[in-house]
Amino acid sequence: MLSFFIFLLRIAIGFRLFFPGLGMIAIGRNSDKPFLEHTKGPLSPLFHRVSNSTFLDLVNKWALFLSGVFLIMGIATRLWAAVAIVLMAMYYLAKFPDREGIVDENIVEIVALLVLIVADAGLFFGIDGMFTIYPFVSLYHLGWMF
Repeated sequence: MLSFFIFLLRIAIGFRLFFPGLGMIAIGRNSDKPFLEHTKGPLSPLFHRVSNSTFLDLVNKWALFLSGVFLIMGIATRLWAAVAIVLMAMYYLAKFPDREGIVDENIVEIVALLVLIVADAGLFFGIDGMFTIYPFVSLYHLGWMF
């Protein structure tokens, strides 16, 4: 029963990351520039400087999109959950402090992603479960990824 709810959590977070990433890719322009230019958090000077970076915009779009895709499919779940945690932490620092308080949707998503990492969420109805039976996973110490 618990594995089913962890599966649902993985799918929900995957879609939560997939659709914004897909939307940013579909726009095709520097989609995070307005957000970065209006940040007021502790790292706002850094975010203001990088707001025109095409490279970081591409990294942001594709990291969101690919994190969502791979979480939905259950491929390299731990790795892509860690990538998503880094993204959520950067979004949190970009807008902290906000009128929402200390705990906002980014913190909730970070905690949920940590649950996915600790619970080996890719093993439940995911492709990660298929990879763990192969000897190359233990031979090359790839278990941290699955």
